[in-house]
Amino acid sequence: MRRFIVALLATSALTVSAFAADMPVKAPVYRAAPVPMYNWTGFYVGGDVGGGWGDHDRNLVPNTFANSYHSSGFIGGAHAGYNWQIDTFVLGIETDFNGTTIKGDDGGAGGTLDQTKVKWLGSTRGRLGYAWDRFLVFATGGLAYAELEHFNDGGAGQTFSKTQTGWTVGGGLEYAIDNNWSVRAEYRYYDLGTYQNLAPSNGITAYEVKTKLNTVTAGFSYKF
Repeated sequence: MRRFIVALLATSALTVSAFAADMPVKAPVYRAAPVPMYNWTGFYVGGDVGGGWGDHDRNLVPNTFANSYHSSGFIGGAHAGYNWQIDTFVLGIETDFNGTTIKGDDGGAGGTLDQTKVKWLGSTRGRLGYAWDRFLVFATGGLAYAELEHFNDGGAGQTFSKTQTGWTVGGGLEYAIDNNWSVRAEYRYYDLGTYQNLAPSNGITAYEVKTKLNTVTAGFSYKF
């Protein structure tokens, strides 16, 4: 009986081994390496183009007459900055400088024609954004500065220019096309305060003008 059991076990083992040898061998599974997330950290430069519009409130000094008028035009220039990415948050600082054709006038309200031009416009701002890989949404705000030119046709006429400072705030969207190039769209609001001309050379009454602007631009950046 013992010999029969041993023979039976040996036969079973040989059968299982033969069956296993005939089974196909499964190929090893290779997993693709994970694609690294885009990193926004670095220095960048770029350009912007778009349009702007503004509101200008003029008051005589002392305040015996006041009126308001609008302006509009194109804007274009360059920007440069640096980003630091911390996890999914992006902190940055950026400066920009733009030439503009933004201008408007009051149509001669009050007896004389008053016109304001924004000759150039710039800012230095902080940026705070949230990144989804190559997509970035951001808010921005900081110091703004501009050269404003005012023309009044009273008397012999006078053109008066003033470099004005104020503040700006806005936000936008940016997308990284590859490791170096990105494109953006941005809206910005500017409050450039009030400038005064207290001794006009053409003999008209002293006046002051308060200026607020809005801009919408599209642009590109190259990250080093």
